Amino acid sequence: MQSKIQVPRGMHDILGNKFISLFDIMKDIALNYGFTYIETPIIESRNLFERPLGPTSDIVEKEMFSLSSKEYVLRPEGTAPVVRAYIENGLFSLPQPQKLFYFGPMLRKERPQKSRFREHHQFGLEILGSESPIYDAFIVNVLWEIFKVLKIEVIFFVNSIGCQDCRKIIKEKIKNYYKPYLNKVCDDCKRRYKVNPLRLLDCKIDVEIAESAPQIIDFLCEQCQEKFEEFLEILDKIEIPYEIKNNIVRGLDYYNNTVFEVFSEKESLALGGGGRYDSLASFFTKRKVPGVGAALGVERILDLWNNYKEEKKAIGVVRIGEVNKFFFEVINLLARGGFRIIESFGKENIKQQLEFLNSLNVRYHIFIGEVESKEEQVVFKDFKTGIYEKIHIKNLIKELTKRVK
Repeated sequence: MQSKIQVPRGMHDILGNKFISLFDIMKDIALNYGFTYIETPIIESRNLFERPLGPTSDIVEKEMFSLSSKEYVLRPEGTAPVVRAYIENGLFSLPQPQKLFYFGPMLRKERPQKSRFREHHQFGLEILGSESPIYDAFIVNVLWEIFKVLKIEVIFFVNSIGCQDCRKIIKEKIKNYYKPYLNKVCDDCKRRYKVNPLRLLDCKIDVEIAESAPQIIDFLCEQCQEKFEEFLEILDKIEIPYEIKNNIVRGLDYYNNTVFEVFSEKESLALGGGGRYDSLASFFTKRKVPGVGAALGVERILDLWNNYKEEKKAIGVVRIGEVNKFFFEVINLLARGGFRIIESFGKENIKQQLEFLNSLNVRYHIFIGEVESKEEQVVFKDFKTGIYEKIHIKNLIKELTKRVK
């Protein structure tokens, strides 16, 4: 007996138009705010992630899918590839900053959970070429606008992890605090104590210990403090809800200064995050390229997007008799006019076609037959109001726009 072929563990099929509709909303908002689309390969060099993330980071150590040669990996996150593309394609020679956005699959070899897949999709925003905290707030503002359109209530948890200089003091303070607890904390925390003390603060197991840890922002240098305050002042002015959280340190080692995560208020579910990464480019070039960005988890947002509905107005088309040139003129006109065609043309029987449309609750129908072809008209029917009328093809889109709601 042959084994059953099915989707690999942690992967999933995407069905229906909800996914692409979300992309359209995110894309349109990004374009309206001056971002340019970028797409990087799904296969990248291992060094692209190992250098900036560090060989002991969770992604590099446990979560990357390697190809057989181990020289290349499947893309686990989007920021490093965008910075690589910015440098490789000479985008630094263009007017700065460069605002880029992407939408695509990321792959991580982690344990699958609810709304957490090994192959998942991210929508990302990156602004490269400016150190101004205005752009930190700009990124948060664009995310806020996306969630407003989707009618998903969110809150931003924010923090600053400082620059390389003040972070030395911060790490030392955290290590001194955790030293008496080393026999009590989980294995991950014991490892993080040695390689990345900041990550101790976002442990999901030893939460109580982390809650009493020193506050990072108390040890920021003057310049980092000023940048963080400017960022918060802008959020206050534009009335975006936020809360300073000491455990927001982000899981990737390349971040500095402003970091943030966005959570749904009702479900307390992390929907994305980001921050500033002014030193990321230094792993690939001597050129200084400050940057800030964010990424959203598409699958999690889809689960919460409850007010989704098909944007295109649906028209059921019923074929009566033979298919002819006029028939295709009508359906082409409908498609070009922005209407979504629902049909079952392969069924010769009119009753069967109507049953199909009724099963999908299609309210508006157009009937096309030989008589209509000769008169260059269609029969339009609204099955809710009972309105039944003939419309000439010249006026079809204009009249349907008035009637179809």
